[in-house]
Amino acid sequence: MGLRLRECPGGPHPAGGRRGRLFVASDNGAVYALDPATGCTYWMFQAAAGVPTALSVAPYHAASGTSGYAVLFGDRQANAYAVDAQTGMQVWRTKLDTHPSAAVTGAPAPYNGRVYVPIQGVGEEGQGIHAKNGCCTFRGSVSALDIDTGKVLWKTYTVPEEPKPRGKSTTGMPMFGHQVSVSGPRRPSMSNANSCMCPPATPTPIRRSTTAMRCSPWTSPRARSNG
Repeated sequence: MGLRLRECPGGPHPAGGRRGRLFVASDNGAVYALDPATGCTYWMFQAAAGVPTALSVAPYHAASGTSGYAVLFGDRQANAYAVDAQTGMQVWRTKLDTHPSAAVTGAPAPYNGRVYVPIQGVGEEGQGIHAKNGCCTFRGSVSALDIDTGKVLWKTYTVPEEPKPRGKSTTGMPMFGHQVSVSGPRRPSMSNANSCMCPPATPTPIRRSTTAMRCSPWTSPRARSNG
């Protein structure tokens, strides 16, 4: 049996509409403002793709001089949104990454007039099974946006270097990744942007043991110290 949304009588509450409202999102891209007591709907906003993130609420100031509270979230196509908490109208929408695997899955974090949005790659490893696609070229990032306009103020990658081809698989597909670098004695650093190693043409057999392993009884540190 399907569920049917019920509109709240009287429309949206007056100023300060974020109070007494519950904001929820769904994987079909619908974002709702609900009355937490009755479940009725004040408004529904349709994003371009599924919304897997938690929703954040923060004050914003429009270019027209009006102010209010914005509901902040992201979708599975790497779009970040700000929607007016009272009316459900879109304040801004910003595309943060054009990689086909890029998505916003972490909640936007508003702070001091900015909103920080993380980007991650979703399911890129699965491209390795397709003959025409190489793997893997995505690298995560965090962007800082102006909370009033959605303008990107800066963007930083979790892996600074762009992925480079490092060879081909046994089927001829290009493989991308990053290398381990050593910055000094005992200071190795390694970065990984969903790099995947292909198995050798002739796999090495794994030796199977027929002897069962016995584990010693576990005792807590307190019991050992008291013993």
